[in-house]
Amino acid sequence: MKVTVLNSYGYCFGVERAVNTALKALKEHKKAYTIGPIVNNPHTNAKLAGQGLITVKSINDIPDGEVFFYPSHGISREDMDLAGKKGLKVYSLICPFVISIEKTVKDWEARGYDIIIFGDPAHTEVKSYRSKLNNVQIVQNKEDIKHLKSFNKALFISQSTQNKERFYEIFSGVSKICEWSEFIGKFTICSAVYERQEWLIGNVKKFDFVLVVGGYGSSNTKKLYDISVSQNVACLHKEQWDEEIYEALSPRRSVAIVSGTSSPKSNVDDIIKELQKRVTENGSKITVSYAEC
Repeated sequence: MKVTVLNSYGYCFGVERAVNTALKALKEHKKAYTIGPIVNNPHTNAKLAGQGLITVKSINDIPDGEVFFYPSHGISREDMDLAGKKGLKVYSLICPFVISIEKTVKDWEARGYDIIIFGDPAHTEVKSYRSKLNNVQIVQNKEDIKHLKSFNKALFISQSTQNKERFYEIFSGVSKICEWSEFIGKFTICSAVYERQEWLIGNVKKFDFVLVVGGYGSSNTKKLYDISVSQNVACLHKEQWDEEIYEALSPRRSVAIVSGTSSPKSNVDDIIKELQKRVTENGSKITVSYAEC
């Protein structure tokens, strides 16, 4: 079996920053609160919980004056205001890339542009942008395009963890029906997400199986899985090692391993180590190489 691992696995810089900031704050304060997951990986969130992080459903569940973490994907204007009223000590774990996108859309809205966001309306990042804008519409698929309201001029951007092909597909679809005097698109997919997608798109046909490692709730991890499926290449999505991985990979000759940007490096390393052990124990050969984006 030949295994090729995309070398840029593990946390992206935004997730690494969020986790390190949280761990440092927890070491100092022993306890902190957040609403929803800090990042979309259960193992990382469990690690933080073990250091004193408490996850609640609503900011109203946090006692006044406590330490509060803004999640990496952003936070709504309403929750920011409530945190201030409750006197919470805030640590922002928001990804710098998300902060940059937020600044962009607010600046363009201030210049008179309406904002169209390609993304999942239920995702924390999209909800965060939406709460801070007055004239915004969300497009998740082709069906949503026909329901858009026309405005004078508009800026089209993307949730940072979306798929590149889908971004251009939706942008093209909107541009064909819009009646705006100006319609401008900005490519706002995170570079770490984009690079992993690009490598897989360009190389997926070289393999007879793809193993995608990452949280089941991770948007960018799901996009890697979707790329493999769309190219009719057998694929499995797992958060960590289990027996199903060996059962799926053992009959394969050429395997690619890619991971989402919120999956810790140790998860992939553990899978590789266990896979090497199992293949060798069963009298077969396995080689592992690493590919650059």
